[in-house]
Amino acid sequence: MSNVKKKILMNVITMESAVYDNIMARLDKFEMVLKKTIRTSSYPLSERWLDTETLCKIFGCSKRTIQMYRDEHMLPFSQIKHTMYYRASDVEKFLNENLKIIRENNGRRRRSCGK
Repeated sequence: MSNVKKKILMNVITMESAVYDNIMARLDKFEMVLKKTIRTSSYPLSERWLDTETLCKIFGCSKRTIQMYRDEHMLPFSQIKHTMYYRASDVEKFLNENLKIIRENNGRRRRSCGK
């Protein structure tokens, strides 16, 4: 086996100082906007997105039940790859329209979603 050394080339880019200052000023401005966005990112409920697993916990039901709500067009959703996401405001609307309190035989209350 031979010991081959690879030559690494480095490119040097030269520019006027005014151009460099302009680039740095734009980066500083971008950094300030990004920091402000992060600081003020307390999204209202309608801006939050929930996945299927979270909905199962909220509704107290199975993934198949959530799928049925999607299939019946009762619950709007968006899909990214294989994961479904639901806007929190749509979930809230769905609950307001479809949530029923059912008394079971033993007197406990159980939530049931759907009509």
